[in-house]
Amino acid sequence: MRRTLVAAPAYLARYGTPRLIADLPAHSGICYSLARHRDDLQIDRTDGKRDYIGLNWVFRSNNGRSMVDAACHGLGLLATPLFLSAGAIQTGQLVPICLDDGAPSSLALQVVFPHARHVSTKVRLLIDTLAATFRDPAPWEIGLLDHVGGRLTAPPATMPFPTLPQPAEA
Repeated sequence: MRRTLVAAPAYLARYGTPRLIADLPAHSGICYSLARHRDDLQIDRTDGKRDYIGLNWVFRSNNGRSMVDAACHGLGLLATPLFLSAGAIQTGQLVPICLDDGAPSSLALQVVFPHARHVSTKVRLLIDTLAATFRDPAPWEIGLLDHVGGRLTAPPATMPFPTLPQPAEA
């Protein structure tokens, strides 16, 4: 899942918009408390290497919605999957930040299930739905991504959100 760096317009007006990875440590951040590297923001540099950047973490939560709300209220920078922040970006509550030399590392979505000779119809439907929903680009990213390099652009007036297929009656 692609993540983007976002902040409230008021936060950026007060503290400035970071343009480079080196600008990030001077900023306050909102942190996902259950992340493996919760004390660092993982950034994939344009040269292919990964940096772990420490911010001044002012808010920690294990709930994505509360993190987006905190960012909307100007608490700091947030690296979040677009499916959580797309609505706030669309309404102008959050502004995507494009660094010139990197971007927040993507997150993996993994489905774990017992190995069986035959996967049940329900499990197969779940896997297929997740694969369709989280494809690249995901439906909520369409209109937010400039496909030349995958950089964020201005959101469209209306944003398509995924319509999940309904399971067939068994």
